[in-house]
Amino acid sequence: MEYFLSTLSNFQLVAPQLAICALALLAISLRNRSGYPLPYIAVFFAYFTLGPVLNWTMNADVYVGTVVDRIPTVTWWYAAALTTWAVMYLFWRWLLPARHLPTKLATAKNSGVERTYWGLDTLNILVSVWAAFKTFQILSTGATDKLLTIEAAGAFHYDYLLIQVALGSAAILTWKDRGFSPATWINLLTYSMYCLVTFERDFIFVIFALLIHITAAKSSRFRLWIPFVGIVGVIGATAIFVFRSEQEEFGISTILGQGSNLFIDTFILEGLTAGNFYPIESYWAALFRQPPTEYGNLTNWIVYAWAGGAEGAGYGFSIIGEAYMNGGLAAVIALSLAIGLISMSLFRAAERYPLALMLSVSFTSAMMYAVRGEVATLSTTMLVAVIIGVGAVLTSRKPTAAFLGDDASARSPMVSDSQGEAGLTTN
Repeated sequence: MEYFLSTLSNFQLVAPQLAICALALLAISLRNRSGYPLPYIAVFFAYFTLGPVLNWTMNADVYVGTVVDRIPTVTWWYAAALTTWAVMYLFWRWLLPARHLPTKLATAKNSGVERTYWGLDTLNILVSVWAAFKTFQILSTGATDKLLTIEAAGAFHYDYLLIQVALGSAAILTWKDRGFSPATWINLLTYSMYCLVTFERDFIFVIFALLIHITAAKSSRFRLWIPFVGIVGVIGATAIFVFRSEQEEFGISTILGQGSNLFIDTFILEGLTAGNFYPIESYWAALFRQPPTEYGNLTNWIVYAWAGGAEGAGYGFSIIGEAYMNGGLAAVIALSLAIGLISMSLFRAAERYPLALMLSVSFTSAMMYAVRGEVATLSTTMLVAVIIGVGAVLTSRKPTAAFLGDDASARSPMVSDSQGEAGLTTN
């Protein structure tokens, strides 16, 4: 009885916020017949942010350090972000009639010619050789602890993971009837193996983003499989977490508690309200490529602010919490608007421009990672993606046409207006 009353009391504090979040997710997901990636970003965001909230309502474990009194207020931040995405997505769909939505994406299969990305394939092979060597080196040490595997991987570990968000996403450019190019398959395989031996889960984000875009021009019935793939990915990512922690038990509460956002966001709100620290203007610092704190990025700052710089501690950060530090709830809404606009604009352009297609996949992957990160990390990842994407397109067949999209060979087939909406595959 006591457990039931406690659960009911917790739930009542966040019931309006959760109801708004649920309505926003339903609105944005059920209307996604055109395959836009923004609804998937929204669902992923909800999983990482609201999962721990649900754990708290059920009196399950949450991150140590979570300020429970601040949970109801922080949940309003999440509701504001999801509502912003839902409203702008529905408005976007109203603004663009069905016949103006992407019908096919500018992959090698649909680009009008058999486009060959020899520069991208060369880079894939070079990076794969490095990853394979490091994977063998890590396995030879027999390390089963994440910190030890990262130490064995060397100083380039996190740089490699960042590059692979862009390079792995560029695989979409080589997609044809039988899959990716051989070099791309090799890179994705070595990337996945490297992540598994170092207990990193980044490769799941990239693979899921690729799947979203590969299935974008297929029928709505085919895309029904994506949620099931996402569930499998969540379970697999949780299993990696349980295996590397050696202290957690696999269960529903563990699956729901994978996001550290609630801990970080409540810590930020408590600190700002109590005057323990001042708002950190990280956006201004990121504009000039400068560290926002004396400890470097915000991911390092939270370790010192909460754990006193304890060795081996790491919590990531929160892109929503960062927005609140920079400008309150208005900044949260502004950031959500920017994320939605970038995501939808890139996907809209992905029909004609291979570079936009690759950047759409990269942004989707990077956003899944940045939910537990900061804007500086997102912008750095996208900068790398632009460099790799431009290089890939310029070293492909007919690079000028492909990059500018100024002739028919650089565009994917279009459905003529005379065919009407019934002729579209993404109505």
